[in-house]
Amino acid sequence: MVSKGSITNGGSFVNYNHNCTTSRDFQEFLDNDVINYKGFNSSCDNNLIYTNLWYLSNNQLTIDNFDPAFQTQFYTILKITNDELKLKQIVNTSNGVENREIYFTRN
Repeated sequence: MVSKGSITNGGSFVNYNHNCTTSRDFQEFLDNDVINYKGFNSSCDNNLIYTNLWYLSNNQLTIDNFDPAFQTQFYTILKITNDELKLKQIVNTSNGVENREIYFTRN
């Protein structure tokens, strides 16, 4: 799924910034509970690759990071179709609690 953007605390939609004009960052959910994130720099080199595990229970998506420097991420699925994924994430930040809606599309 390609990152499209997000809304934080009910504010305005903010587009995701893809650094490459010809290749977009994306998440690939595989059948073996693996999720791959691939990111491209401004030279369009695939410079970021993360592999993690994902779990689904009802409408709750958990992404477990292999790198202990990153925390496990918890999401509520608000919408899922063949072409679109909309997630909600509640995050504690130094400025307080943020409610985020995160949007992805197939292309």
